[in-house]
Amino acid sequence: MKNLTLYIIILFTISSCTSPPKHAGLYFSFLPSSETGIDFKNTIIENDSTNMFVNEYTYMGGGVGVGDFNNDGLEDIFFSGSQGSSKLYINKGNFRFEDITLKAGVSTDSWCTGVSIVDINNDGWPDIYVCVSGKVPGSKRKNLLFINQHNLTFKEEAAEYGLADTSYSTQAVFLDYDKDGKLDMYLLNHTLNDNRPNDIRENKVDSNSIAGDKLYHNEGNAPGMNHPIFKDVSKQAGIIED
Repeated sequence: MKNLTLYIIILFTISSCTSPPKHAGLYFSFLPSSETGIDFKNTIIENDSTNMFVNEYTYMGGGVGVGDFNNDGLEDIFFSGSQGSSKLYINKGNFRFEDITLKAGVSTDSWCTGVSIVDINNDGWPDIYVCVSGKVPGSKRKNLLFINQHNLTFKEEAAEYGLADTSYSTQAVFLDYDKDGKLDMYLLNHTLNDNRPNDIRENKVDSNSIAGDKLYHNEGNAPGMNHPIFKDVSKQAGIIED
């Protein structure tokens, strides 16, 4: 009887040692790019004009947006790029993705920051709004709006929608703030025009401040257009830097 008991104890001990580890609570598994096909890197190369001393927002960016851009039931991924192009990866299933950036028409050459996925024209297909920043002229700092063409291609139409904002933008959020059934847009901004950006200073309490956030109201579809037009209503709404 003693030998049987000892045998059971030894067998139980061996079984416990060889059992796969059990993870309590939240647990993730790392999948390398060789398996997923996602090899995006938002690499920042510093120089005398791009560094933390002259621009405290140097490492702000690398936004990520997730949406089913071809309505196949699988979530795809859009990465915004700072010094390099943004990338769009389509989900092929089983954690495998394909880079379709060039053929989708979503490559960028701006310093892109935040990404918002929104069906902005209410056609049942998700679109991509990309915020832009960087110490460049306003003409090269326009936010981008990639409209889904329903065939894994996109058309940039921020200006047509009234959303080609040239502020130093961080992130946009779409919401129906006035409860009229149409999505409006709140834009979070910062400033890069100060020669000494890291100094503590008084805020400019003004809706026209460079760093002031913006509120865009959805005016609905303009006559002869099949998409909404947005209007900057920051001043009227009391959106100021305080």
